[in-house]
Amino acid sequence: ELEDATALSSRLQQSPLEEEGWREVGRTIRLFHDQGVSHSDLNAANILLRDREVFLLDFDKGSIRPDGNWKTAQLQRLERSLQKWRRLSGTFHYSQPGWEALLTGYQATS
Repeated sequence: ELEDATALSSRLQQSPLEEEGWREVGRTIRLFHDQGVSHSDLNAANILLRDREVFLLDFDKGSIRPDGNWKTAQLQRLERSLQKWRRLSGTFHYSQPGWEALLTGYQATS
């Protein structure tokens, strides 16, 4: 548990995430992926935000893996999670520009 941190899923039910916030989520995921850290359950509830910090949680089924298609699959899983939250929540501030900003952040990190 992180003090004053909010799950991305909860945050998006309350208010939109700024473009820079989306980019930081993408950068954080990429930092893990660049180290071969596989998060088998990457979803909007397993990403915590605190101010401008991003944390990934729930690595109980995680692993260290060689480079591969798993990275794309995990991003696709996250996108499906965001789309599901949008369908199931009365208010959920997620749209294509947010996803594109996340991907921009992911691709900018090397």
